[in-house]
Amino acid sequence: MAARMKLKDMPAEIQAKYREERKRSKPLPKVPLRGRCYKMVWITPLPIPPSVNNCYTVANGRKIKSKAAKLYQQAVCELCVRKNIGHVVGRLSVKVSVYPSSNRRFDLGNLDKILFDSLQAAGVFADDSQIDHLSFHRCAISDAPAYISVVIEGDWLVPENSGR
Repeated sequence: MAARMKLKDMPAEIQAKYREERKRSKPLPKVPLRGRCYKMVWITPLPIPPSVNNCYTVANGRKIKSKAAKLYQQAVCELCVRKNIGHVVGRLSVKVSVYPSSNRRFDLGNLDKILFDSLQAAGVFADDSQIDHLSFHRCAISDAPAYISVVIEGDWLVPENSGR
């Protein structure tokens, strides 16, 4: 097991962000730093999520996730485990590129909720309230199946199974 990185060993800008974050009235959940740390994670290819209009159903007067949303969340979790995607902690900047496979019209704003809920369930970040900057980009149509590419920049990335 790798030694825990101490605050004094981190770069000065990260130390300042960490101290500023601790002063907040509602601090973010703390993930213990272990192993090799990075500032960015790139996750691709992710399947196109179901629209937010199709992600929730009502059963017995309660709003619950639909089967399509649960299957998507499971697929994202399995992909993140297979690719050994670690945890990004601190304030985040997220860039999402959508690569459609057809000319079909769709609203980019309907993709974010289930995508971020799935990445949170996969443990990529603790809470989507950490996201300070978010951008969506629709790319050119390709012959390949439709997919999403996500780039997340944060203070630190903590690999899940790093033995370094």
